[in-house]
Amino acid sequence: MINAHTHWAELQFGQSDLGDPRRTARLVKLASTLANEPGKSLVNITQSPPIWKEPIGLSVTRTLMQMP
Repeated sequence: MINAHTHWAELQFGQSDLGDPRRTARLVKLASTLANEPGKSLVNITQSPPIWKEPIGLSVTRTLMQMP
């Protein structure tokens, strides 16, 4: 079953063309995780540090931080 945060992330980022479908999947997962725990730092909520070390993770984080 998909939760509301995963559904939102799929709608927002699921069609992103990042050159590799695995990047899009990582983006969706990262966005869903951030939406699920909005008050926590990125380092504390990600279980896999490489997801936020990559440039895509950093640019996505900047984008999400600007969202209302």
